[in-house]
Amino acid sequence: MKKIPFALVLAFGLASGSAFAATTGTVTVTGLVVDQTCEIAAGDIAKVVTLATVPESAFTAADQIVAPQTFTIGLENCNAGANVYAAFSAPLADVDATNYTLINKGTAGNVNVVLTEQDDTKILLNDATYTLTTAQTVTTVAGANTLTYSAAYYSTAAAVTAGTVTATANYVIAYQ
Repeated sequence: MKKIPFALVLAFGLASGSAFAATTGTVTVTGLVVDQTCEIAAGDIAKVVTLATVPESAFTAADQIVAPQTFTIGLENCNAGANVYAAFSAPLADVDATNYTLINKGTAGNVNVVLTEQDDTKILLNDATYTLTTAQTVTTVAGANTLTYSAAYYSTAAAVTAGTVTATANYVIAYQ
């Protein structure tokens, strides 16, 4: 029986392993340095938006947006010329992945909450592509600025049942 030197076996083993698995990778880090970041106005840090009371009959189909309520996020101490927006997100368990809406934690059935941009474009929660390419920015003036959004009921089925609606999203002020 011929003996194969251990070094030769080791060399073949290492060579064959590298053919099947990546041994190097890259990490790309990006960022943005700005003159001065805006600060969220004190009264808007924990924003509460109250939607209008609506009857079940207001909903006639799935994927219907009902009773949008405009809300604003005030910014203070901004420098002029920055492009800012609120990047909304929520824990994965709180977002309906099929329609990017906030899952209702209240007692109403077949209804979630949708957030929209000022022009009524649906904000796709937790979607990085949306945030980076579609989010509508405001070019700041020096001092105070306002970001405008809407929240609304969003039917997940044609038949909605009465009850409370509660949902929460987080946001950070982001810059493009």
